[in-house]
Amino acid sequence: MTPGGRLDAASGARQFIVGTGGAPLYRFTTSREAHSEVRSRAAHGVSQLTLGEGTYAWSFVPVEVDTFTDAGSGACH
Repeated sequence: MTPGGRLDAASGARQFIVGTGGAPLYRFTTSREAHSEVRSRAAHGVSQLTLGEGTYAWSFVPVEVDTFTDAGSGACH
């Protein structure tokens, strides 16, 4: 996104917000934010971010009893 909150796939910044610590998983109290790609309240786990030369990749790894996953990759600019 741009600093003003508009989608900019060519040069905007991508951010990952992961709040899946040990607390209970809460219901969402707002609708999905603009340009948000994925959100889930179905699993505890960790987010793994791998940085390469000009690339990045992410994956969400749930704890053993949960099944939600997400993964992808992109190019840096």
